[in-house]
Amino acid sequence: MAKRLGSLGTGFALVAGLLAAGSASAQDISPVFDMGGLANAASMGAVINSERARAARMGAPIARGVPMPPPGRAFMRPAPPAAATLPMRYSAPPALRQQVVAEFVDRVRRHSAENARIIQEQLAQHDYRRIYDGIVRPYGLAGDDAANALAAYLVLGWMIVHNGQEPPPGAVRGVRAQASVALSDSRLASPEMHARLGEEFKILFVTIHAGWQSARREGNLGRYAAGVADMFRNLDGIDLHAMDLGPEGFQRG
Repeated sequence: MAKRLGSLGTGFALVAGLLAAGSASAQDISPVFDMGGLANAASMGAVINSERARAARMGAPIARGVPMPPPGRAFMRPAPPAAATLPMRYSAPPALRQQVVAEFVDRVRRHSAENARIIQEQLAQHDYRRIYDGIVRPYGLAGDDAANALAAYLVLGWMIVHNGQEPPPGAVRGVRAQASVALSDSRLASPEMHARLGEEFKILFVTIHAGWQSARREGNLGRYAAGVADMFRNLDGIDLHAMDLGPEGFQRG
C-alpha cells in the first residue's frame, strides 16, 4: 500500500493534479501541504491530545487500565462476512463539513495555538476531501463512507508505526470490514454520527500524514511514530505495535 499511497502523493497536496497517479514513495514530502510544525512538539502532541474528545465520543479508553470497549475490540478479530456490505455511506453538506473543521481546529487550539493556526491555514487553502479521495481511491476507500475513512486512518497509522511497511494484498478490505463492525455500534450508527466521524477521520488522515512527512524531513520519525502509536493505543484502543495485517484485516501479532 505504501507504493500506491505514494503514487498519489500521500502528503496532502492534491492540488492542480499534483497527486496524479504515478510516482514517489508514500513517505515522500509534499511541497504544498506543509505542516512542518506538527512534527516538532512531542510528536504532534497537540493534535493527539485534541483527539480525546473524539475518542471519548466513540467510547474508546482515555486512560491506562480501562477495559477496551468498541471500537478497539472490533479490530481484535476478523469481521463477519456480512460486514463487507454494511451501508456506511453518508451525506456531508457544506455546513456540516465546515463545522467539523472548525471543531477540529478548536480542539487543537486548546493545546497549541500555533499548531491550530498551521492546520487552519492549510485546511483553508486545500480541499482535504479531494486530497483524501485522490490518495485512497485505488483501494476502494474514496467517497463519503464512514468505514472507508476509518479504515484509511487506521491503515495509515499502522504504516507509520511499522516504518512504512506496505500492507499485504486484501488487508485494506479486511480493515474496512472491521471498521464497519465498529461503526455499527448503537452509539455510532446514526447518519449524522457517520457523517461527522467520516469527515473527522479524513481530516485526521491528511493531518497525520502531513506530520509524518515533516517528521521524515526533520529526522524525527521515531518520535513521531511513538506519538502516533500512543494515540491509537490510548484513544482508539488499538495497539498497532502488537497488530499484524492480513487479508482479514488486523490480527494479533
